[in-house]
Amino acid sequence: MELLLLSLTVLSVFTSAADILVLMDHTDIKESHSLFFDSIISRGHKIIYKLPDSQGLRLEKFDDYLYSTVILMCPGEGMIYLDLNGKVSVSDLVKFSDNGGNLVIFGDVDAASHYRKLANDFGVDFYEQGTRLYSEKKEKTIATTNITSPISILPTSKAPIKFSGIGLYYNQNSKLLTPLISTSKDQYVRNEFKKTDVKEPVVFAVAFQGRNNVRAVFVGSVDVCANSYMKDDSLSNNKMCVELLKWAFQEKSVLRYSGITHYKTESKKNKGYLEGEYTINDDLMFSIDIEELKDGKWQEYKTSKAYVEFVMLEPKIRKYLEFKNGSLVTHFRAPDIHGVYQFKVFLNNPGFSWIESATKVTVRPYKHNQFERFLPCAYPYYASVFASMSGFVVFSFYFLYHKNT
Repeated sequence: MELLLLSLTVLSVFTSAADILVLMDHTDIKESHSLFFDSIISRGHKIIYKLPDSQGLRLEKFDDYLYSTVILMCPGEGMIYLDLNGKVSVSDLVKFSDNGGNLVIFGDVDAASHYRKLANDFGVDFYEQGTRLYSEKKEKTIATTNITSPISILPTSKAPIKFSGIGLYYNQNSKLLTPLISTSKDQYVRNEFKKTDVKEPVVFAVAFQGRNNVRAVFVGSVDVCANSYMKDDSLSNNKMCVELLKWAFQEKSVLRYSGITHYKTESKKNKGYLEGEYTINDDLMFSIDIEELKDGKWQEYKTSKAYVEFVMLEPKIRKYLEFKNGSLVTHFRAPDIHGVYQFKVFLNNPGFSWIESATKVTVRPYKHNQFERFLPCAYPYYASVFASMSGFVVFSFYFLYHKNT
């Protein structure tokens, strides 16, 4: 229930937010990336273009956010200007994300300190200034087919992705970060200031998804979605940019749950029925419906990785859910320990939004008239009692009526 209320709170903050804010260093980007922006508009979004020095620039008004997503294409001094002038600071963008807003951040070789500071708050960092990716032929423009992303974010493609830019570090121990695109082993990193080369695969794009299902994407190049690459049919830049933005805007790989049902197995209630109370050792049935947003429509989501825990302080039972008749279902016997429990459902498939739900129930002990009259485990004790009584009668009769001759 608490998780549901949190989701509704986040949703209410962004109820009126349907616009996309694009912050860019200069207006030329609007022309050089027109195909990129057209792909966003064609899906029903409205784009608001702003420069760092634009008048009236703000993210929220009267505690409501004006935008659902912010795209940053100002890796240079623009981010510093925004932060120092108090218009849109790094902390404002982090707060925007914490409250359910999505971020798309395009970096470059001249990524400023405030840009890096923002990335650091998500466990990501750009390579140091002056560092650039080079091809095996020592060209600044490189092409790679090394897509490490799960298909829920980026589809596989044989066509290369072409770009020029900088690499990314990310916290490899974080479950919230997913590397998307890497360079090949023949390409290398060069520090223009130190004149040093390091030949190693470098991550170029990283996806972040928070536990509140907010999304952020970090890319090491502004030019990767430029018209010169987007209109080239021999490259997969167009497909990559479109699919990456769909994921960041939560137009795909989004899951939701409904129809939570639980009752005693012998009851056979309808979907949506919630039993109020159980007794220890009852046989229980639990089911939940999970749907995926695909092509703008909600469809059944089939998975074998969702599981439910029956928790009181700690999980007492953990069972994987099976897909049956459009629902994820399982059966189990309640523990023989009474108390207040929760049905907790977890699902975390790579690239998909997190599913976590908690439903509270009570498990009580037996009533006085529910105990068995005779316990099978006590049969030896029952036998000993009757044996003692029988022995008493026999020996009493013997001593009372037997005469010695």
